[in-house]
Amino acid sequence: MTELQSLKPQLLSGLDGYRRWFHGMIDSETGRLCYKYIPDKKEFLKEPSPVRDLGTAADLGTLQAHFSTTEFCEVMQRTLDHFQAALVEEQGWEDGAAEEGEQPAAGREVDSQPWSYLDPMKINEPSSIAHNSMFILALASLQNHPRPEESRQLMTQLADGILHQQRPDGTYKIYFQSGDLGDFGYELYCGEAMLGLLTAHQHLGHERYLTSVQKALPQYERIYRSGSIGRTELVFFANWQTQVAALLARSTTDPKASSHLSAYIYHLHDTILDKLKLYEAVKRFPEKMATVEVGCGLEGLVDAYALALEEGPGAAARQQRYAAAIRTAVDFLQEVQAKSAELGGEVAVGGLGHGLTRPLQRIDVTGHVACAYIRLLEVLEGREP
Repeated sequence: MTELQSLKPQLLSGLDGYRRWFHGMIDSETGRLCYKYIPDKKEFLKEPSPVRDLGTAADLGTLQAHFSTTEFCEVMQRTLDHFQAALVEEQGWEDGAAEEGEQPAAGREVDSQPWSYLDPMKINEPSSIAHNSMFILALASLQNHPRPEESRQLMTQLADGILHQQRPDGTYKIYFQSGDLGDFGYELYCGEAMLGLLTAHQHLGHERYLTSVQKALPQYERIYRSGSIGRTELVFFANWQTQVAALLARSTTDPKASSHLSAYIYHLHDTILDKLKLYEAVKRFPEKMATVEVGCGLEGLVDAYALALEEGPGAAARQQRYAAAIRTAVDFLQEVQAKSAELGGEVAVGGLGHGLTRPLQRIDVTGHVACAYIRLLEVLEGREP
């Protein structure tokens, strides 16, 4: 771990910049975040992106917790209120992911309970389990919710909405409405859904959410090991799968299960290192790299590194290997962060461009990197996540 201690000033400086930048991305008319800023045009793009709006609201909660403030609570609450108005409430499970005549994976426990999802007509895009998950993460991240019981009920209904989509084999149907999309995006959305369920389990204590994830994760590991995850999706798949598997590995009392989960995580990141050669590409061709890929790669890799550290001296080679990749990623991300107002004015300062030669800034990309930095600081300081 000592090999990364020298990164702490860079991480802290980066987080200061992200904090400043997010304040500049708040739309004075809506009180919510603008999705994009184009520095070379000095132009905000206010097009909605519901999944990323909700996911970034969760990231803001992580960021303000790091600074021990409540400075983003208002924008988070406005975001939650905006999307709460778009929710549909359903009752029963007759239209779930189970085939006709089969019992839904969630079982009889929630047959009569209401469940919710976002109305696709109100958000102008297909409604998926990713929307529910990011909504859950944002609710969980908001400190001192003004209506705590309402928040708990809403989280329950959103989590039960994800359960509604679980098939008997453990996989999740991605979209709440039938259509031509099939399970498009499952490489990301299944992991996001499982993280949302584990978060709901932590906050609400309902065992059905943990049970759902324990049934689902082996199915997605099987899909991964069959070679079905493409190169362009691998980093993003690995990020969400790692976050889920790491939470399970740390919470189980079964050493065999913990070992298997750790091995799955290591296989994901060893594949990114050895076959995808992501970090080698970052060093050799930085101008070609996308910030979102490097940032999401780092987010998952930090959890893998933390698990390797917990194994002690016997995992020294893996620790050093992952540490070198982490340093490469952080060095790149520091270069991408806007340091002056020369391009885009003061509002651009602190934000992350799409790449070294692409100045477009997006809230979700900066949110991913902020969370990765905060998690890495927790690891370096020996704090629990």
